[in-house]
Amino acid sequence: MIKRRKGNPEERFWNSVEIRNDDECWIWKNYCSAKGYGQFHVINDDRTSTHWQAHRFAWSVKYGEIPEGLLVCHHCDNPGCINPKHLFLGTNQDNMNDRNNKGRQAKPKGSKNGFSKLTENQVIEIKMLISSRRFIYPEIAKMFDVSRSTIGAIASGQNWSWLDRT
Repeated sequence: MIKRRKGNPEERFWNSVEIRNDDECWIWKNYCSAKGYGQFHVINDDRTSTHWQAHRFAWSVKYGEIPEGLLVCHHCDNPGCINPKHLFLGTNQDNMNDRNNKGRQAKPKGSKNGFSKLTENQVIEIKMLISSRRFIYPEIAKMFDVSRSTIGAIASGQNWSWLDRT
C-alpha cells in the first residue's frame, strides 16, 4: 500500500528546500541519490506514485512540462540545487558539452588516457618485476622506456593503483 503524503505536492516540495537568494543554490533538504540529486515522490489522484528528481520537479513547476528527450541541467553543477534560475534544458550532448567546457569531465584511466605510455598488461608486468626484487627501478624503467619516477609511482600505488597485483 502506498503511504499517502499529506498536503499539496507543490507545497510539500517547497517545504523541503532551503531557499536562499535568487542567485544562490537552493538546496534540497530531503533524500538524495548517491550522486546527490534530490528525490521527490508525488501521489497521483489514482493513488499511484510518481518519482521525480527534485530539480526536474522544480523546473516543471516553474516553467512547465519538460519536452521528451531533454534533460534538466545545472549551470551551477550542484546536483542538490533546485533553484530554477540555475537550471536549463538541454540534450545529453548539451550537458556533456557544458561539463567539458567547465573542465569537469572524468579523466580516462590507464591506456585509455591519451598521455599513457603503458598498457594495463605492461603495468601488471612491471608490478610483478617490482615484487620479484630482481631488478631496480631504473632497470625496469629502461625495459619499458619510461622514467624511474613512473616506476616509483606504480610501486607506491600513486599511479595504476586500481590494477591488482598478480
